[in-house]
Amino acid sequence: MTHLTAFPAANACCSAPRNLNMFARLMAHIQLMRSRRTLASLEDHLLCDIGLSRQDAQKEASRSLWDAPSTWRN
Repeated sequence: MTHLTAFPAANACCSAPRNLNMFARLMAHIQLMRSRRTLASLEDHLLCDIGLSRQDAQKEASRSLWDAPSTWRN
């Protein structure tokens, strides 16, 4: 008969990285939301400096929170 008492402890230690990963994703989404809000609030001459039009900035700012850049996906 197999003794399974070691498995719950192994699962407990393995759940911490998953929780940290979820926390990191949440923080990344919050940062994305802040960045988009800031981009939308920039004045036209500042947008011009970074090569964006007002329309480009508004389009980016209106994207959903879950619509993260493809470079963020694993």
